[in-house]
Amino acid sequence: PVADYFVRRANEPVTVADCAAALGVHRKTLVNRLRDAGCPPPLVVRAWCRLLVVVRLLEEPGRTVEGIALQLDYPSGSALRNQARRFLGMTLSDVGAHGGFSYALGRFARALGGRGAPSGAQADHA
Repeated sequence: PVADYFVRRANEPVTVADCAAALGVHRKTLVNRLRDAGCPPPLVVRAWCRLLVVVRLLEEPGRTVEGIALQLDYPSGSALRNQARRFLGMTLSDVGAHGGFSYALGRFARALGGRGAPSGAQADHA
């Protein structure tokens, strides 16, 4: 539910408190539940979810990193590229060459502790 919330709102300036409220729990409860499940903190999950949306959008013809950065309210294309390198371990163009969305989803699954892809995410590309 946390990843779903953040993916669906990738272009909105949502906070951890917003996510927690939407899920009917306190912010600290959400943080603790993710930690207890061996998952990264909510802000890291949010960053991953935004990157999944970025990678998916880049698979569409004519899309550019600069345009997607603007659409998803990143400070700049450079900020988006830096976040991609930090989380995905390579440039966005290299991610595309390594399988694009499927590759990024696998990296996200590993960040979640190897629990596999979030249910339904592969089928509908987030």
